[in-house]
Amino acid sequence: MIEKWLSASSIAKLVGKDKRSISRQAARESWSYRTFPGNGGEHPYYHIADLPEDIQLAYAESLQMTFEALRNELKPLPKASVKHVIGDIGL
Repeated sequence: MIEKWLSASSIAKLVGKDKRSISRQAARESWSYRTFPGNGGEHPYYHIADLPEDIQLAYAESLQMTFEALRNELKPLPKASVKHVIGDIGL
């Protein structure tokens, strides 16, 4: 299963760096993030689609899938092209 939000520690394990260097890189490059509650407070989690390509490649490798397949999984679902009427319209 693809996790769309990754913590700094899980990113660090993917690329073989320590958590602090990932946090510094994220701050330096202004990665977008959301905070989720964790041990001792809230922690930033980064969306995989917003991360640099080398990290996305490492994540795809860890899932044993191609980079293109990962990109396809991360694409948003298409919006419905036809509107449906629900219920009677009184005709």
